[in-house]
Amino acid sequence: MNSKETVESISSMLVALEGKSSHFRIATLLCVTQPTVSRWATMVHSPNNTSSERLELLHNLLVEVLNGNSKAKEIYQQFGKKQRMKWLSMGRDGLLAVAGLEWIVKPGVLTKHHGRSNS
Repeated sequence: MNSKETVESISSMLVALEGKSSHFRIATLLCVTQPTVSRWATMVHSPNNTSSERLELLHNLLVEVLNGNSKAKEIYQQFGKKQRMKWLSMGRDGLLAVAGLEWIVKPGVLTKHHGRSNS
């Protein structure tokens, strides 16, 4: 999925969750500026590696929320408590290490990590 498709997908998921969406809301969640998100959405620019990673993390988080993952919903609800959440700025490795959110990137890793069987 390219950046335009990812922004569009995030936008539609935010509409489903919040009743509305905007490039400003996506920018706030990603700790970037609204013009930056607009440039990604129009493919004027592509996100750098760090921003691309954050975009993917946000996308995956929203997918999990809409799929009923209660842990993902808890994390998502934290966005309403602080205007500019900084957890995405830690990048994938920092985020996963601190929060134990391996399932965002690799489904099933969390159960393996804790020595539980999926069967």
